[in-house]
Amino acid sequence: MLSFHNFIKRYGVDTTTNFDLIKWGKELQLKNFTVCMRDELLTLPESFTNIIVNYQTTNDTGSHWIALHKNENIGNFYFDSFGLQPFHEAEEFLKQGTYSTFVIQPFRRKVCGQLSLYLLYKINNGCDFYTTVLKLRDFYKHK
Repeated sequence: MLSFHNFIKRYGVDTTTNFDLIKWGKELQLKNFTVCMRDELLTLPESFTNIIVNYQTTNDTGSHWIALHKNENIGNFYFDSFGLQPFHEAEEFLKQGTYSTFVIQPFRRKVCGQLSLYLLYKINNGCDFYTTVLKLRDFYKHK
């Protein structure tokens, strides 16, 4: 399993597109994975359980990626690297869930796509949501 250090060596720390994230999600063999814009979230089939969503709508250029994970056994998770509460569509999609309030992403860095993808990668490989979030927070705390 990739450490975060090796993950960012592979996938970089710059702006990502939906095409980048889809390609990398396939490389990482994420199950039931998709990438969408905020206004597309509620139209997704229930089969998608690993989702990266942009804060903007399809009419906008995109600004910030977050991750959603739905799982009946371990719970539903919302991850925003700026520690923001879930937006309305995400709350409605998850019904209920846990979210992180930690600010992880350094100001003026464009690594939200990679952070979101890494979180889903770790959860899909059996790692705990909370432990992963805290390790990401600690990684950037020392930068």
